[in-house]
Amino acid sequence: MGRPTSRTLSVGALFLAGCAAVYVLPSFISSFRAQQFAYVGIYLIALIGLNILTGYTGQISLGHGAFMAIGGYTTGILISDQGLQIAGHTFSNDLKDIWTIPIAAVVAGAAGFLFGLPALRLTGLYLALATFAIAVSAPAVFKKFETFTGGGTGINLFGIKGLTGSISGVHVLGRKLDFYDWLYYLSWTIALVLLAAAWFLLRGRIGRAFRAVRDSESAAASSGVSLATYKTLAFAISAAYAGVA
Repeated sequence: MGRPTSRTLSVGALFLAGCAAVYVLPSFISSFRAQQFAYVGIYLIALIGLNILTGYTGQISLGHGAFMAIGGYTTGILISDQGLQIAGHTFSNDLKDIWTIPIAAVVAGAAGFLFGLPALRLTGLYLALATFAIAVSAPAVFKKFETFTGGGTGINLFGIKGLTGSISGVHVLGRKLDFYDWLYYLSWTIALVLLAAAWFLLRGRIGRAFRAVRDSESAAASSGVSLATYKTLAFAISAAYAGVA
């Protein structure tokens, strides 16, 4: 491996400075502001994934809210106590909510991969319309499978024991964390980790293939880049990020 360039060092220093700012910010703001900044971190996760798909691969998506819903429902189903049985296992609030985040990423990523297969033949406006159709049809589909999603009433998570984990007695910089502080640190920790992961991914061979597909599909194919592989991979990664969000 070569020596780190000045640009790489600058990016690393900027990233560490951002991490430090994220760490100390709750000490200077109210819990309400911490909640708002937590939502910023959550949407940042989804936007990082969308940037991989649209910014680096050139594929338009207007339906990422559906993949976020898939991740949300995955967590809701796994931590709820509605007597749901899958493969002989009854889900009865026996799985901590934080543990469901990687599971939600896998489920949403699989959904994105499956959608990416038929989307291989679509480009431009047609791909945008297809992804928009996912966003429009997702609410009706979720309501139809009432056994899993609770239909129109959704999944009742109120009263779930241990929801959001145990945060009592946790202090950061002399400040005792409440729920919104905990949500802030959780969302931004995951956002920064996934931001770093995306940066390393896009600097490597996969990132170069994504950019080649974006710039010219014909040139990428003539250079040995598998359009089907990298297009579906971009959809899967982007949807996985949305599922985490």
